[in-house]
Amino acid sequence: MKTKKGNLRFLSLLLTLAMILTSLASPAMAANQNMGLKEGATVKVDKSSPTGYTATFVYKDSLADYVVFSGDFRFYKPEEKDLNKWYSPYDWEPGMLPAKTARYEENMKKIEGTDLWTISMPIPSGSFCYQYMVAYAFNGNDKDVDIVIPDPANIAPLSNLERYPKEHSIVYGMFDKQKQVTDNSIVLPRKDANVGKVNYVPITDINGDKKYLGVYLPYGYDKSREEPYKVIYLSHGTGGDETEWFSLANAGNIMDHLIAEGKVEPTIVVAVDNNDYPPTASVLHTSDTPWNFQEGDISDELWDYSMINRNFFQNVLPYVEDNYNVSEESEDRAFAGLSRGGYLTSILYAEHPTEFGYFGILSGVWDGLVKPGALDQYENLDAPKVMIGYGEYDNVVSLDNIHTVYENLKAKGIEVVDNPVFGAHDWFAWSQLFEDVALDFVGK
Repeated sequence: MKTKKGNLRFLSLLLTLAMILTSLASPAMAANQNMGLKEGATVKVDKSSPTGYTATFVYKDSLADYVVFSGDFRFYKPEEKDLNKWYSPYDWEPGMLPAKTARYEENMKKIEGTDLWTISMPIPSGSFCYQYMVAYAFNGNDKDVDIVIPDPANIAPLSNLERYPKEHSIVYGMFDKQKQVTDNSIVLPRKDANVGKVNYVPITDINGDKKYLGVYLPYGYDKSREEPYKVIYLSHGTGGDETEWFSLANAGNIMDHLIAEGKVEPTIVVAVDNNDYPPTASVLHTSDTPWNFQEGDISDELWDYSMINRNFFQNVLPYVEDNYNVSEESEDRAFAGLSRGGYLTSILYAEHPTEFGYFGILSGVWDGLVKPGALDQYENLDAPKVMIGYGEYDNVVSLDNIHTVYENLKAKGIEVVDNPVFGAHDWFAWSQLFEDVALDFVGK
C-alpha cells in the first residue's frame, strides 16, 4: 500500500492529533445514534464465525476518500512450516496460529448516508494490533494513503499519554472451546478484582534527561511486606519504549493470570525506556549534562549498549530499589529484552552475569558473542539461569547467530535453555516468551 511522504507529514500530524484529542474528549466506543453502531472495535459471539466470535471495526471520518484496515491478522498452519502460505481471518481453521510476517490489509466499506467506515471478520482468542490507513480526495485525489493512525475510539491500553499514544490499537479475541484449539486468554485483561497496576514514572537518566519506567505492581502489593519482591526488568527493541511490554505483549495481564492461578509468586515488573542512546548526543538531549559516551563502548548506529547498561546500574536500579519494596539480592532480579533489546541483554549477561539471577535473551544476540572463542574472555557465565528464546519463523534477525551462541554456551558446559515458540519477530512470540520467563524465574 503506497503512502505519500514529504509535504503530507504536516497534514498527517494535524489530523492524527485532532482525532486523538477527539477520542480523549469523548467516551471511547461512542454510539452512533443513527446506525446503532459503536465506533472502535466490538467483539461479539457469532455462531456462524469459524472462531465463534466476530470483531467489528467502525471508524468515523467525513473527509476520507477510502480507508484500509491494517492489522496482525495473518494466520498459519504450524504443520505446513511455510511462512509464505498464510490464511486470512475468513479462512481461519482450528489449530491455526497468528504470526506477523506482514500486516493483513483490507478496504473498509463506507455505510451509505453516514460518515462511518466498517469491516467485520472472525477473531480467535488473543491480542491483535490494528491501524487505519486513510486517504483524502481533497489532498490531490491520487489514491495514496495520507495517514496511518490508531483507532481514535480505541487508544491502545496502557499507552503513556504523558508522551504519546501508541501508533496502533488493540482488540482482544475470546476463546470458544467448541471451535478453537489454542486458548490465548492469558493475554486478556482479567474480569475480576485480582489485577495489578501499571504506572509510568519519570526518572532522570545518566544524561540528565527525563525518561520513564513502566512499573507493574502485582495485586495486593505491600510496600511494608517483610519479604521484598523479586523484579523482572524488561527492554524493548528498536523504536520501542517503556510501554510496549505492557500495551503490546500484555505483560501485566499475563502476570495477573499467573499470580491469580498460583503459578508464580507476586513479582514486580519494570520496563525500561532504552531509546535515544546513540553514541553521539540524541536530538532529544536537552540537559546540560555531558553525553555519557565513553571510548570502548559497545555500540552501533542506534544504541550505545554500554551507555544503556551504565544508565541501568546508576539510575534505573537505584530508583527502583529506593522507591519499591524489592529485593536487593542479585538472584532475585531478572533481565529480558527483545530484538535489539536481546542484543543488549546478551551483552549485559556477558559483562555482568552475577548481577542477575536470570537472563532472557529474546529474538536477538550481539554479534560479538558469535565469533569463535568470543565467550572465553568472560567469567561466571554459569552463575545465572539463561534462556534464549525466539519465534521459530523470525525473518528479521539471524536465527543462525542465535543458534550459534546457544551451542557455544552449551559447549562451555553452561546450562542454557533453547526456547523456540510459534511466531515470527512479533508480539505473538514475545507474549509467549514473557510467560516462559515469568514461569522459569518466579514459578512455584
